[in-house]
Amino acid sequence: MKNRHYSRSALIVAMLCMLTVLTSCTTTEKAYERTPAGTVQVKKIPKLYAFSTTTDGEFFDNSDVMFGRLFTYLKDNNLKMTVPVESHMKPASMAFFVVNPDLAAKLRNQGKVKVETIPSRMVISAGLTGRYTKSNFEEGKKMIEKWLKDNPNYEANGEYFAVYWNSPYVPWFMRKQEVNLPVKSLFAESTGKDKN
Repeated sequence: MKNRHYSRSALIVAMLCMLTVLTSCTTTEKAYERTPAGTVQVKKIPKLYAFSTTTDGEFFDNSDVMFGRLFTYLKDNNLKMTVPVESHMKPASMAFFVVNPDLAAKLRNQGKVKVETIPSRMVISAGLTGRYTKSNFEEGKKMIEKWLKDNPNYEANGEYFAVYWNSPYVPWFMRKQEVNLPVKSLFAESTGKDKN
């Protein structure tokens, strides 16, 4: 009898998890395509319209505060959540995106939240799954460092940053994330051609 009770509870939890994931997928717009977990790829992130916030210290010590500021701004301005959320480690920063340029043009700075346009970037992107932790961020960096050793036609052109695709309500084992490094193509520079 106990086993049947546990099985029913497990089924209910699994169904709630699936509902959460399906809801988060259908109610959010994507600013660009996600890098699949376990892969490393070169991709171009388009020009983005963002509202962002920064704070002293490291990201993982301040992520809740920054998320709260941005979520308040989102609600105050009747914006829909867009994925992903972009985060830089130190100094700590977090950005939400607005896909519609006409809507973005109407937004204004508010308190510790500033509106900005982020130019398009070429990045090496490592896809990961799991908790949003410093150890997973470091794992993504290692994946990119290994990839760069095997692909010497690219070099770093900025700092590593994290990209988070799911809300805190999605179970940790289903969360998708990326570590990205802005790069430039030495092949393109030496030939005058864009490899991508």
